[in-house]
Amino acid sequence: MIKEFVDLCARPFAPEWWSVEEHQQQGFWEFNLAKISLYVSEKISSWDDLRKELLGKPAFNANLLDHLLVYKELIPETWKKIKVFFWGTVYRFFGSDLRVRFLCWDGADWQWDFAWLKDVFDGNCQMALLKL
Repeated sequence: MIKEFVDLCARPFAPEWWSVEEHQQQGFWEFNLAKISLYVSEKISSWDDLRKELLGKPAFNANLLDHLLVYKELIPETWKKIKVFFWGTVYRFFGSDLRVRFLCWDGADWQWDFAWLKDVFDGNCQMALLKL
C-alpha cells in the first residue's frame, strides 16, 4: 500500500491578487481520512466569530485542499453535500477582504471556492480539523 503524504508546510497556492494573511504550517502529514474531523459550529453566525472560535484548533490549511483536488479519489462521497473549509490558511484579497478557501462539489466535479469573512455563516459549512 502506497502512503500519501501532504506537505502542510509548503507555501500555499495564492490566486492572482491574493496574498496569504495566515498559514498554519503543519509539517508533512500522512494522509489518513480517519484523522480528518469535520467541525460545525452551532452557535456562531458570522465568519469573523467563527475565526475567533477556531483559534488554537488544529485546522487544516489550504495545502490539503489542493492535494485533494489533485487526488480526487481520496475525497469521501459524503462531502458532496457540504462545503469543507480549510481555515489553516487565510487570504487577503487585493489589500482588503479576508477570504478562506473551501472544497465543494459542483454537481459534476470537485472545485474550490472561497468565502469572505464578512459573509453570513451558512450551516452547510464544515471546517476540516485534525482529529487528535
